[in-house]
Amino acid sequence: GDFQQALQYYQKDLEISLKVYDTEIHPSIVSSYNNIGMVYKNKGDFEQALQYYKDSYHILSVTVGENHPNAKTVKASLDYVEERLKT
Repeated sequence: GDFQQALQYYQKDLEISLKVYDTEIHPSIVSSYNNIGMVYKNKGDFEQALQYYKDSYHILSVTVGENHPNAKTVKASLDYVEERLKT
């Protein structure tokens, strides 16, 4: 896939979302962080992916709680990336 183009679109989406919601702690911003993390993960750039997954998980844990299905999904991605960084 065209990772660079995907990153550009997702980063623009994040930029717009941050302006629209005027806060970083909003459930709608989660998908932007998560999508950027996914692209970095698929590129094999696990350090970058880690940061975006952490941001996504933090927002979810604050807004919907750690036991929410979406939070658990992001946590699984976060755990995967952390494991990959250990090897």
